[in-house]
Amino acid sequence: MIPVRCAKGAAALLLPLLAGCDILWGWTAEPFRLSCSLDSGLPTILRIDPRTQQVQELDPKTGEVTRTITTSEPPPELGGGIIDDSRVTITPRQVSWETRMYRPQWAQDSHSIDLTTLRYTSESVVQIDMGPEMSKETRTGRCRRI
Repeated sequence: MIPVRCAKGAAALLLPLLAGCDILWGWTAEPFRLSCSLDSGLPTILRIDPRTQQVQELDPKTGEVTRTITTSEPPPELGGGIIDDSRVTITPRQVSWETRMYRPQWAQDSHSIDLTTLRYTSESVVQIDMGPEMSKETRTGRCRRI
């Protein structure tokens, strides 16, 4: 049998940990929305779903899904550069997604949102004139929870 004094001490230590589990469970189980703007541009509404590892762009007026980004990679036997591909990674600290397109020039768009500071970074890389040179543009902005 555990003395009452030890049980109270153990409960005092476990309570903060268990409260954190509820916050973590809420994060992993529930989608959330962010309104994000890059370089003073128009805001983009994003729905982030950690369970399905999806990022959805929503129409700001109707709230309907206009684009869904998921992880989609071609099988290795097809080789790189034949099919467009994308990767989504959602963790408790960061949301990031990347899309690569191969028509007719190679282009890559990368997006990252730091969930603690709500800083939003976007980077676009485009192949110039089908050669080895690349054009690169990086933009930053902020997000807010909706």
